[in-house]
Amino acid sequence: MKCRPLAPSGHLAWLAAAMLALAAPPALAWGDPPLDLPPFIAYVQVGRPGCITCPPRACPGEGAQVQISGNLPACYRFGGLHRLPVRSSIPVLVADFLVDTCAVGCPDLLVPFSGSFTLPPEGAGSHAFLLRNAVRTCPDTTVVVDSTQIRVTYDVFPYCPPEDVPVDSLVRTFVSLRTVPEHPCAGDSVTLQLVENGCPPCVSLRSFGLSPAESTIAGVIDWTPVCMEFRCASDTLSMALGRLNAGTYRVLTSMTVVVHDVPNPDSTIHFQLPIQFEVGRLCGPQGPCVTREMFSNVPPHQCELTLRPGQAGDVPLYYESQLPMAAVEGSIEVPLPFQLADLRLASHLTGVHLVRQRHTGGFRWLVFCDPGVTLPAGARQHLLVATVAALPEAANGASELMTTRITLASDAAGNELPLCVRETLDFVVVATRLCVAGEPTLCDVNSDGRLDVRDLVRMVTCLDSLPHNTRDASPCRDCNADGTFDLSDIFCCAGHILRGPLVPRDSVVSDGRLQVSFDPPEPSGDGWFVRVHVRGASALGAAVLRLEYPGDRWRVQQAMVRDPGPLPVNADWYVLADVDQPGRVHLGGLRVAMEVIHAGQTGSGDDLVFYLLVSPIGAPQAGDRLAVVGADLAARNGAVLTPTSALPSLPLDGTAPPSTRVSLSSPRPNPFTSSTQFVVTLPSAGQLDLAVHDLAGRRVATIATGRYGPGQHPFSWNGAGAHDGLYFVRLTVNGQVLSTRVAMLRDTR
Repeated sequence: MKCRPLAPSGHLAWLAAAMLALAAPPALAWGDPPLDLPPFIAYVQVGRPGCITCPPRACPGEGAQVQISGNLPACYRFGGLHRLPVRSSIPVLVADFLVDTCAVGCPDLLVPFSGSFTLPPEGAGSHAFLLRNAVRTCPDTTVVVDSTQIRVTYDVFPYCPPEDVPVDSLVRTFVSLRTVPEHPCAGDSVTLQLVENGCPPCVSLRSFGLSPAESTIAGVIDWTPVCMEFRCASDTLSMALGRLNAGTYRVLTSMTVVVHDVPNPDSTIHFQLPIQFEVGRLCGPQGPCVTREMFSNVPPHQCELTLRPGQAGDVPLYYESQLPMAAVEGSIEVPLPFQLADLRLASHLTGVHLVRQRHTGGFRWLVFCDPGVTLPAGARQHLLVATVAALPEAANGASELMTTRITLASDAAGNELPLCVRETLDFVVVATRLCVAGEPTLCDVNSDGRLDVRDLVRMVTCLDSLPHNTRDASPCRDCNADGTFDLSDIFCCAGHILRGPLVPRDSVVSDGRLQVSFDPPEPSGDGWFVRVHVRGASALGAAVLRLEYPGDRWRVQQAMVRDPGPLPVNADWYVLADVDQPGRVHLGGLRVAMEVIHAGQTGSGDDLVFYLLVSPIGAPQAGDRLAVVGADLAARNGAVLTPTSALPSLPLDGTAPPSTRVSLSSPRPNPFTSSTQFVVTLPSAGQLDLAVHDLAGRRVATIATGRYGPGQHPFSWNGAGAHDGLYFVRLTVNGQVLSTRVAMLRDTR
């Protein structure tokens, strides 16, 4: 198993002493380096290009991006560009360099380096920052042995035109993919087309088809940014995919934009263009039909129901049909260590009856309707509810697939209805995954016979602290069996931890520095916005909280991140929330051991914050509360701590005035593989900028920009052109900034 570290090794815990004021050199000119740069730094640039032919510029209301680059001897290492957490009238940026000559000699070789940092937004005018280099040498790399700094000034333009769009986001709008026919059926000959979106000026489609290696689909576009074109002739290029079987297909096209007649030497832009389409779900030569398989709420690779040994729970089952049915029969199979305890009709059905007969592993069942009543046609129709129990001897972490099939269906006249034939290129099972809560052996890192937050904090340390050759005896557990250890394996084990049992109280140490608390709730829509704090979190490596509430009268969801203030909220943490179980909330935090740079700030706060949205779904009752019933807070050494003070609870009030706040919903799903969705809510019209930033603060995608009216606005991001990892979704509306974090885990090798 390979080990793929995701994060740098963490924060440098040092503060600079008092700084000496230096005389300011001339202001930084666009394209020219300032005078007397610190050692190793050859070039400094402030601002971002407004277009492919524009010089860098800093704009009002936007963070000013500072980029440095140069060359280092091979035995030197660049540690990144950071902001010093010191009080100063202007920001102080530090470029860290480490000289490692204790163990090896220094070969005569220069290695290029570069780094960036985004300063806070400033108004129009002249501004400045101090740029310092800090050189550390072995054997004591905690001591800065050489420090040189200069003052750099830059101008913020009073106005940036609205067409100031990052070029990598601009070119993605030129073209799109579509299939012909738009909704193909099994056996159809399908054509994939590359289509110009409208008439982008001076854009020409050059080629589209299989790459020379015939392993990927590639497209090439010619673009001349600075030109005039008055014609409108949208181009289309096509390639045949052939006759396809029924199933879900995802095609990823590698696009190359060749940019002409510009001084920029980077004359090509690369990005990936995805398309996903269905073939023959409910169509084809056979005509309208009824699907053979019934399904639940989640895909088969996710757990629809997680039970402790001896516990039971309900699973809703749905069908798809293009034809109304008067009777339908089928079977349901539940493998050990699970057992089908009951099968009943969905509560909303009237004039419908169920007959069932138990057989080994499940039931045979028949549903029939009263005269004049039929089961409706549709893509998602709730028919049955299965009650499933996990046997007392079920092994912790076990999972199995429950299958529910339709074997015969008829209309009101007693005529047999056709069942859909599902043909797929690969073996696909339409089923429901059942899981046993507890400790899968693979994730039991400390081999104590249970899975809890102690295993989680050890797995997180594996991301960046252990050498590859120790993986067999390390926390680097390949939970998803893809041959690689990465963040997705931690999510794989964290899902079991969140719903599993808490650490026994005799193994927990009380710590007075820790405190769990609620902020006063704030109105949001028809409910309340609630913050849950874990204070003293700087000493922790992982955290798990359990909350309970009246699930029949209230609904709790993960909510957006509000304005983070002087430091990014949860800068070192990735937050997990399991809110799918009515009446229970499972919250988790992973310290990912990386220095996060976002929105012009950096830092490691002492406060871990979870954001929840609480809404009434029934008639609230006096005494309804949202209560924290358990807290496992793991120190970085693996010890589990709990607050000395009592865990808090929050009274729930059923009356909430309308929201007057801008909101950004949490991405769903999160983590995601193909795309993630979120909703922006505006109480009034405003200028909106919605973008995705990486952990270095760089904008990797612009999702939306412009003026939007009041109300809810849904958006999505498919991660095209981005690598797997953690990102910030950042919303700016009329100067107010909201952000939330999302993880992309597309690589499922």
